[in-house]
Amino acid sequence: MSMSFRGFEFQTANKSFKVEICRFARCHARILAFRKAHQTQDLLRCADEAVYLSDGADSRAWHWVVSCAQEVVAVARLSVHHELTDLPQSAAGQLLPKDIPLPLGWMGRRLVHPDFRGQGIGSFLVENRVAFARELNLASVVGAPSRSGTRSMREFLSHGFRRVGVGDGTLAEGGWISGTGEVWLLTLSSS
Repeated sequence: MSMSFRGFEFQTANKSFKVEICRFARCHARILAFRKAHQTQDLLRCADEAVYLSDGADSRAWHWVVSCAQEVVAVARLSVHHELTDLPQSAAGQLLPKDIPLPLGWMGRRLVHPDFRGQGIGSFLVENRVAFARELNLASVVGAPSRSGTRSMREFLSHGFRRVGVGDGTLAEGGWISGTGEVWLLTLSSS
């Protein structure tokens, strides 16, 4: 897909949001500032702040930036991978079935501002990234939330994902320690 930017509106019951889907080069300053401002607890568990804020997959991924009244309120990404060894969290990739259809999209780095949680933005980001993965003709979509909980589980289940692995909760990647170790899979096609 040659497209490098897409913008549209997203409406909840009482708010209107601007959504941008773009490559990292176009939106990296806003994404990194938002991650740094709102992931302080996660950042404290990371040995290398630079790796946590922007890993090697950022530059080749699609990024979602959700704004309300010109303020970023949520971010997320979808990176495309043709090999299991190429995943952002390679330890999480070890929890995936070896016969997973490729290429796959890795849904990660979803963060919703605390004041905007519970308004459907997180679920919208899951649904929209799955739809985008279909546009890219990806065979599978994988997610490994940094926190376990009923909200993440409900979102993945409601969009057709199944939990395929549970690690020990210490998936190390560039000094990053994940909070869960759950890996969720949605197969889009068998090709």
